[in-house]
Amino acid sequence: MNNLEKELVDSDNLEIRTHADGTIVGVLKNVKKAIETRMTDLAKSGQLLAGRKLALFGDKGGGTTKLIIVLVHLANPNSRHNILVISIFGADDTAQNMLKYIPDVLDQLNSLETISFEQNGVLVTIDVEWMLGGDIKFLCSCHGHAGASSLEFCFFCYLVNRQCTQLRDYNGDAILRTVQSYANDALTGANSVQIGSVIIFKLVKLSHVIVPSLHILMGLADRYIFVFLLTLAAKEDNLTDIEFEKLSHTKSKMKEMVKNLDNKNNVLKTWISDKKSMEDMLLAVTSVISRKISKARNPPPTCHAGNLHLYT
Repeated sequence: MNNLEKELVDSDNLEIRTHADGTIVGVLKNVKKAIETRMTDLAKSGQLLAGRKLALFGDKGGGTTKLIIVLVHLANPNSRHNILVISIFGADDTAQNMLKYIPDVLDQLNSLETISFEQNGVLVTIDVEWMLGGDIKFLCSCHGHAGASSLEFCFFCYLVNRQCTQLRDYNGDAILRTVQSYANDALTGANSVQIGSVIIFKLVKLSHVIVPSLHILMGLADRYIFVFLLTLAAKEDNLTDIEFEKLSHTKSKMKEMVKNLDNKNNVLKTWISDKKSMEDMLLAVTSVISRKISKARNPPPTCHAGNLHLYT
């Protein structure tokens, strides 16, 4: 958080505050102004292309969650110079935390339907077409979805996870979710939607949510290529008669072992703390007893004032 002003760039439009729970939060006070200023500058330099899309991304890294806007219609939209950080806070990237720490930013985004900027000496106003991106956990949280490990794992449709364990034609047989269906499911917690949840970015259509293609590709490669090759290599290298377990079973056992070790470690820490407290108490009691014994063995000298003779 020390480099917050560098992250948010425009210090005149920057507010840094401390939440009641001690979390430091940095936001742009006027998101629309920041976008319009940046687009005007890009238009003057000839870098701005025709279009009306703006992409909103969120992610946690380095202990802080950043919410950014990517200016899509540029030759190099992924350049850090074309990314506008609009908020940052020191907590997880969940909808609950965004509602807690940056409600003012969410209110601005949910009412930001048009953008005006100067191009070739003319004031241009466009209707913004919002897009939303991030990892699966972030996207699910933004829609109140329980996550990719839930029964109805997809936040686009109602497919059940066991329906995806075999090859099939997915065209046309999946019932798509809608903004209204999310609201209905949130009333009772049905279909893997968290009860009482809301979609926090109101202007983003479900069809405009960008799935993390790199994460999906890495997950598929890990599960169906690397894990398979690693299991095969382990079996080939096994020169004993012991049957080799599936890697997934081995991982589960390792996780259970780590969990048990953590529990034992916590018990040990508690025992050490209690032992230290008992030692301190014993030391205090011993000190008091020692002082009493010392006084009993060495009584204070008797006053002999009564034996004094007064001479006149």
